[in-house]
Parts: sequence; structure tokens; C-alpha cells
Amino acid sequence: MQFNRIPPCLTLFIFTILSIVAQPIAYTQIQPAQRNLTIDDFFKIKRVRNPQISPEGKWVAYTVRDVDLKEDKSETHIWMVPSSGGEAIPMTAKGYSASRPRWSPDGKFLSFLAKRKEGDKTQVWTLNRQGGEAQQLTNIAQGVSSYEWSPDGKKLLLILQDPKPEDLIKDKKEKKKPKPWIIDRLQFKQDGDGYLDNYRDHLYVFVPGDTIPTQITSGNFDDSQPAWSPDGKWITYTTVIQPEIIWYATTHLAVIPSGGGR
Repeated sequence: MQFNRIPPCLTLFIFTILSIVAQPIAYTQIQPAQRNLTIDDFFKIKRVRNPQISPEGKWVAYTVRDVDLKEDKSETHIWMVPSSGGEAIPMTAKGYSASRPRWSPDGKFLSFLAKRKEGDKTQVWTLNRQGGEAQQLTNIAQGVSSYEWSPDGKKLLLILQDPKPEDLIKDKKEKKKPKPWIIDRLQFKQDGDGYLDNYRDHLYVFVPGDTIPTQITSGNFDDSQPAWSPDGKWITYTTVIQPEIIWYATTHLAVIPSGGGR
């Protein structure tokens, strides 16, 4: 019996047609069942933010925010992962939130902001990369809003809000007494913050081991987004020089010696 040979061009055509026909069938077989997004799905989404590369470039520290729908609360924890990829390592435990991870310039410590107990103020904590419990680095009465390491790793630049009278009171019962709001500014309320007062954010330089930081800015306006110069002699930051006007209309860039002054 003699068979006629199928031309190569016809073979390629038939193979292409079969591939096109078979593709939707295979896709349908592996496609999981679709369903609508639920509120439980939304709360399972973890928010990853604030990545920080270690000085030697081998690790990345970052924050992960978890939401507990049943407990109606959220917590933010700090994780660390090799920059080349691999398994992530949790650096802070459950039960409290931690934020703003920062590496010390020598890479030996990973610092962060946290308040570990109910009623405590947010402070700067440090973790030794070789192991051990986190150590509290600051003890500021009104708490720490933000911070940055100096280039030599010997100082911290802190953002602190002016202390309120209740911040300086040690009696917890006295602290719980409600205080009246005094409105004497044009912008008296802000989304996320509520009513605004005249306690402002200013810059301080703190030496680990000391108890009192050195204030280097002042005035009836807020200072924010500070950064050290490479030699550590200067600090640049944004400030509002006309607080009687809405803050975002009069924000300016300023520079000040790290030791204070003009």
C-alpha cells in the first residue's frame, strides 16, 4: 500500500489550527472557579511599605500592616529579607506596632519607632542584628514623631512635638481629665488629625546615652522632612514661615547647622 506524503507547509498549517482550537480547552480546564471579591478578601491584603536597604546592600527591611477584622484593629510589623531574594524574617513581634525601620550607618543595628504598652509614648528602639531583644534608645515625655541617624551613627535627629502639660504629668488619673480646645488659628482642623492646636513639631539632636535632646529649631510653625548633609554638619528641612495661612501654601526649604544656630 502506498501513502502520499503530506507537504511540510500543510503539516504546519494543521498543527497551528489544532493548537489554536486546543488552547481555550486547556485554559478552561485549569482556570479556577471565579467569585466576587468579599470584605474578608480585602482585609487579608497586607500592605508592604517603607523599604530600607542595609548599608552593605544585602538586606531590605520593610513594614507589613495586618488587619484583624474580628478584633477590629491593625498592627504593623517590621520584616527583613535578603536583597537577592529568599525567606523573609520577622524582626518585631505581635502585640504592638512598629514603624519607620532605619539601619544604623555601620549596619549593626536596625532601629524603629514603637510603643510597646498601652499608654506609652512612641520611642526609638534598636535591634542588634546578631540577636537579642530590642533596646529602648529614647525616653521622650511627649514621644518621638520621626527620626534619622547621623552619617557617623553617633547621633539621632528627632522630630518632637512641643510637650503638652499632660505629657509632663506623671499621675495617670490626672492625664485622663479632658482639656478644653482653644481655637485661635485659621486652619483649626485637618483630616486624620482632628482639631489642631499650637503645639508644633520641631527638630532635636539626640546623643544615645543622654537623657535630654538638644532643640535646634523653634517657633509657631511646624518643621518636617529633615535630612543630614553627608558630613553631618548641616540639616535641611521643610518649614512653614507663615502659620496664619494654610500650611501647604507657605512651605519652604531651610538649612540649619546640626549644632543649632543660624
